[in-house]
This record gives sequence, structure tokens and C-alpha cells, in this order.
Amino acid sequence: MKIYLDVCYLNCHNAYQNITKHLGIVGMLRFIQQFDRSSGDYTKEREKLLGDPTIDEIKADIRQIKTLLASIHPVPRKDAGQS
Repeated sequence: MKIYLDVCYLNCHNAYQNITKHLGIVGMLRFIQQFDRSSGDYTKEREKLLGDPTIDEIKADIRQIKTLLASIHPVPRKDAGQS
């Protein structure tokens, strides 16, 4: 399994943050539900998309995502500003 983060995801992340800020979590979820109508067989689509990854593959994907997200939006260090 290989997870690819595309530009749409990164742009949507910022959009979701702004919507949540103004509408709250419940309002944001209701807003998204208006535009996201599921169809098809979720189980078959998930199996086709994800396959049967090993634990090591999942761990590697998580590390890759964390590295990418940290480069986009670094988390401040807890000891920053302490003398």
C-alpha cells in the first residue's frame, strides 16, 4: 500500500480548519455531508485501493505522512523559548 497526499488534500485541510473555526465541528460535518454522497460498495473499493498491507508497510506510510506534514506545518518544540 502506498499513500499519496495530493495538493487537493493539503488545500482541503486548510479549508476544513476555516470552516470548523466559523461553524464549529458539528456545523463543519453537516456542511461536508451536503456535498459528499457516498455510492458504490465501500468494502470492495477499500480492498481494491488498499489491498492487504503489512504492518511494516503501514508504519512506513505513517512515517512518510508525518514527515510531509511536518515540512508543511512544523510543530513548535515544547522547549522553545525556555532558558
